[in-house]
Amino acid sequence: MREIFEEITHHPEINFMTPDTQRRLQLELETVTKAAMEAEQALGGTFDSPQDWHDNFAYDNQRQQVQMLYKAKSDLENKLRNVSLLQPRISTDTIDVGNTIQVQFSGEMEPETFTILGRDDTHTRPEWISYATPLAEALIGATSGSIMEVELPNHRTTSVRVLSISEGQF
Repeated sequence: MREIFEEITHHPEINFMTPDTQRRLQLELETVTKAAMEAEQALGGTFDSPQDWHDNFAYDNQRQQVQMLYKAKSDLENKLRNVSLLQPRISTDTIDVGNTIQVQFSGEMEPETFTILGRDDTHTRPEWISYATPLAEALIGATSGSIMEVELPNHRTTSVRVLSISEGQF
C-alpha cells in the first residue's frame, strides 16, 4: 500500500529522483562549477586596489561570491552522490510515490493533477510534488474516492477528494 514511500523514508541516505531531475541537477552542477572557477579567477584581480586588503570591498564581495558558488556546488554534488532513479508506478489501487493523481480541493471549482515524486523533483516540473509535502503525506495510501484532511502551509486545514489514481506520468 505504501511500499515505495516506506522504502524512501527508511533510506534517507539515498536521493530518489526522476531521470529528468537527475539531468537538471547535473546541468546545474556544470553551470555552478564553471561559474565558481570563473569567480575564483576574477578574485585575483580584486587585489589591484590602492586600498589595504582589509578595506577592499571588491575583494571581500568576490570572495563571498566564490564561497557561495562552492557551497552550491557541494550541495549539488551531495544530491547527485547517492541517487536511485524513480520509475512510474503502475499500480493504481492506492496512492504511492510514482503515481499521478487527480484531486479536488474543497471550495475549488477545478480539479488538480499532481505526480508524487522525490524531494528534488518539485523544482523540475510544477505539477510534480515531493512525497515529503503535507499534501503527499496525507494522500499516500489513500484510494480513489477517499476524502482526506490536509494541513495547508498557512496552518489551515482543507478537505481533498481523490478523484483518480493513475500510472505515473513522467
